[in-house]
Amino acid sequence: MTSIQSRIDDGAANISRETKRVTSKLPKVVKRFLALDDRKPNPSTPIRLLTIFIATMGGLLASQAVVLYAPLYQHHWHFNKLVPSFGATCILIYNAVASPLAQPRNLLFGQLISGIIGIGMMKLFMENEANEKYLWLSASLSVSISSVLMDITGTIHPPAGATALLPSLDAEFRELGWKLLPDLLILDCLFFGIALLCNNIFRKYPTVWFFPPKPKQDVKPGATIVLSSESIQTPEELNLDEYEVVVLERLQDKLKGLV
Repeated sequence: MTSIQSRIDDGAANISRETKRVTSKLPKVVKRFLALDDRKPNPSTPIRLLTIFIATMGGLLASQAVVLYAPLYQHHWHFNKLVPSFGATCILIYNAVASPLAQPRNLLFGQLISGIIGIGMMKLFMENEANEKYLWLSASLSVSISSVLMDITGTIHPPAGATALLPSLDAEFRELGWKLLPDLLILDCLFFGIALLCNNIFRKYPTVWFFPPKPKQDVKPGATIVLSSESIQTPEELNLDEYEVVVLERLQDKLKGLV
């Protein structure tokens, strides 16, 4: 398990380095609206509140316009309801912009995982229509499994819990079936696009894209080796073999040569 995680971490680090290399060549204005610049904004309270209001209104108006008037929804899906859980998503991505739960990885994959589990569980129960009376159990299992999977994948997004409920508890979303997944992706992209546009005028979002940096480990004073040209200090509980002692002494000799 450790080996697999190590490989995943190495892969993520490589992707991050390559991404930084590519994005370093982008124009400044593009970097700003992708939150790839070095700004540390600190807007006043009125500006911050105004930004939250405009972003929330913009996200909800844009998404409802798509759901109500886009040909895909009107002529193919015959569906015009906004997924309610995105109301809670607005609070996170337009207000708590620095929260780990509001970052793109959590927003996109949290909603997608919950949608897959919610629809799949509902479909499993509804193999027999007589099981409709047990959809309360389907709803409970959907949220529970989604919560566990979001934790495992590091994509916890609380509003997605409501998404997992929908296929079991709402007849219209139940009828939509697997079409709910592209619906979620479309809405994710809309809300996220508005977040990039509005949040990066006076604030900065996201703080992390898809691969959060490893937390720095605190080094305890008793767990350090102090090596200088005059002395070598090691913790009392650290047992060194002869080879390790020789290595430290050779390093000390090199330091002496620099003095």
